Amino acid sequence: MTTARAEITLKFNELPEAKPAANKKVEITLTDQNGIFFTALINAKSWRKAEADAAAFSEWGGWGSKR
Repeated sequence: MTTARAEITLKFNELPEAKPAANKKVEITLTDQNGIFFTALINAKSWRKAEADAAAFSEWGGWGSKR
């Protein structure tokens, strides 16, 4: 059996609540339009940058542009 790595892109338009996790990470939980739950571990430094970006831009829409 060959092992594969899955990559999933989730887009969101507001910052979800983050909980501290081990190894300088934060944990966020998202739900898609079908009710499927996803849990992601993000580097704390990247999360702080996302929070700062969200505070700086009133029309913030995640890590992409909002049209």
